[in-house]
Amino acid sequence: MSTTEIDRLMRILSERKRAGYFCGFWKTALESADMMLAGEAVIQSMWSPGVSALRRRGFPVRETVRQDDRAKALRALLTTRSRLQASPSVT
Repeated sequence: MSTTEIDRLMRILSERKRAGYFCGFWKTALESADMMLAGEAVIQSMWSPGVSALRRRGFPVRETVRQDDRAKALRALLTTRSRLQASPSVT
């Protein structure tokens, strides 16, 4: 990125921070779960251990699937399907 692009990005992020878009940063999955439990965040990127911690505490969680996870799932499905198609049928 150029200096101009970085400056522009920092202006945009600073404006968003002042508008309340960002509530904080976390270093561990437990910290991300604690932010949700405390009501500091309502949507965030989380590692699966954080999601599990919330579920263990009875906190309602709805997950979305990242693009690369969908690709991995599709690849696994296609691999499994091609193996099934290649194997002889058992009747």
